[in-house]
Amino acid sequence: MYNAYKAIFDRLGLNYRIVQADAGNIGGSQTHEFQLLADAGEDALLVSEQSDFAANVEICPAIDAAPQVSHDSEKPLEKFATPGQKTIADLSKSTGLPEKELVKTLFFTTNEGLDPKNKDLKAIVVLLRGSDELNPIKLKNLLGLVNPPLMLTDEEVRQVSGAMPGSCGPVGLKIPIYMDHGVQGLKNYIVGANEDGFHLKNVNHDRDYKASKVADLRIAREGDKSPDGKGLLKSFRGIEVGHVFYLGTKYSKKMNANYLDQNGKAQPLEMGCYGIGVTRTVQAAIEQSHDQDGIIWPLAIAPFQVHMCLLDIRDEKVSGTAEEIYQSLTKLGLEVLLDDRDERPGFKFKDADLLGMPVRVVVGKKALDQGEIEVVIRKTKEVRKVSPANAVAEVQKILAELKNA
Repeated sequence: MYNAYKAIFDRLGLNYRIVQADAGNIGGSQTHEFQLLADAGEDALLVSEQSDFAANVEICPAIDAAPQVSHDSEKPLEKFATPGQKTIADLSKSTGLPEKELVKTLFFTTNEGLDPKNKDLKAIVVLLRGSDELNPIKLKNLLGLVNPPLMLTDEEVRQVSGAMPGSCGPVGLKIPIYMDHGVQGLKNYIVGANEDGFHLKNVNHDRDYKASKVADLRIAREGDKSPDGKGLLKSFRGIEVGHVFYLGTKYSKKMNANYLDQNGKAQPLEMGCYGIGVTRTVQAAIEQSHDQDGIIWPLAIAPFQVHMCLLDIRDEKVSGTAEEIYQSLTKLGLEVLLDDRDERPGFKFKDADLLGMPVRVVVGKKALDQGEIEVVIRKTKEVRKVSPANAVAEVQKILAELKNA
């Protein structure tokens, strides 16, 4: 199915990526999204500038292009007053330190479906550099949860730390502490003192507190290293048009859905889950393939391969020639839209560009009197003038070129 989807989107000739993604509640060991790159896309993607690597920002590994590592010697721990400073931005402004050299402390509960009034609070702490944002999907996967963990309320934070958010830190806490890789290279940093209006400076992990685990927990961003080691990541928006999951035996074992192998032994079925958005693909193709005049249909999904504009509809020679070309193209199995409305040429040309069929054939009195038919390629606006006798062959030639492009 992976290869079948790949063949479909290759045939469309669109700019897409096969993206590593989070399996969510469906689960399974592998999942890939087929994403068409488009500014109007709803998904945030990170794509290598030098390779085929692509991932949804939800699960993309975050690797600093220039890892932040301090070689300073450890200084004595010191508490200082920070009245009214409740955010990293506030602290950065007052200390003059960049946000990437500060550490923020976030509190979550690992109790899924926890009653807010439950006093048995299974709380954890996550530490990030002040310039980084937590990736909740990575935290969920690290903790083995079904859904991303919920943040504690202000009162619950006070319950486990002794202070309100903005004055909290890891020193002295009796709950699990999860540290992002970005914090690992810092020394002598500032965190909350777990006392309202106070912070600690010259804090060092391992000496002042112990992290339960160090992991990749931040959201990856443009400019990070590509996880495959090839270049840096670039940010794109994407429209998801297909998704394949490898489920393995996750569901078949629970349902006792078995088959008998060649030795007559019961084995659980291997399962997969697949979906392709047909109308979504059409919409995404238009989003990616258009210009200021209208749609530029990929040949594989164009409603018609040829759009004929019949001008001077009352002229029998013109109408007869157009009908002859129309019938010849149709007999070849081509889908042809014949515009024989009583409208001005400019009106018809504008509509032809708007509708965006791959090839336009124009039959009009002025050109026909000179022994010519105009054949126009919608994508490039190239105009080829041929004799009426060669019009059908020219259309076939252009369609073959488009198919093999």
